[in-house]
Amino acid sequence: ASGAAQDFSSAKTYRVTAEDGSFQDYTVTVNNLENTEKQITSFTIAGQVSSSFDQTAKTITVTVPFATVKTALVPTIGVSAAATVSPASGAAQDFTSAKTYRVTAEDGSFQDYSVTVNNLKNTEKQITAFTIAGQVSSTIDQSAKTISVTMPFATVKTALIPTIGVSAAATVSPTSGVAQNFSSAKTYRVTAEDGSFQDYTVTVNNLENTEKQITA
Repeated sequence: ASGAAQDFSSAKTYRVTAEDGSFQDYTVTVNNLENTEKQITSFTIAGQVSSSFDQTAKTITVTVPFATVKTALVPTIGVSAAATVSPASGAAQDFTSAKTYRVTAEDGSFQDYSVTVNNLKNTEKQITAFTIAGQVSSTIDQSAKTISVTMPFATVKTALIPTIGVSAAATVSPTSGVAQNFSSAKTYRVTAEDGSFQDYTVTVNNLENTEKQITA
């Protein structure tokens, strides 16, 4: 009867009976309008630092730890109800450059997203090696941020050329390979990829003379 609740998950038959007892059957089908939504609602990569969405520009930016290799990262992607995404969620992708993902709504319309994966900038700012040709020894104190180099007795220290190793993606000033006057302590600044820095004090000492002869 009219007004009686029915389950329209499948087609429903309604019978109309005339006053004279004859009848006619009608088949009633209820369909949902196809969903037009086509958004990426979540996009995560295992071990990521963060991910952000711009639904207006249709861009996604994911930040992963420093030195993460981006050639085969596996994203987990959430999309609007009844929509599909290509490439699919769980499929490894090369994110060394921006990657385009297409979301297709249930009604067949689609929307493209541009996904960029960036490495977190390195915060490390250490001098990892400091050597001068002909040196006797070189010691780095990472706690005190001091470096002590010992050269042979009577070495002239006014134009010594150090070879310096630093943390990945960091820079050092004065630069490695540039002659410096080490007659007094010298300050070296290491700047990390993220712009933070650390100063080291470098002291070059001559080895004390062990000669103890009366020569005349």
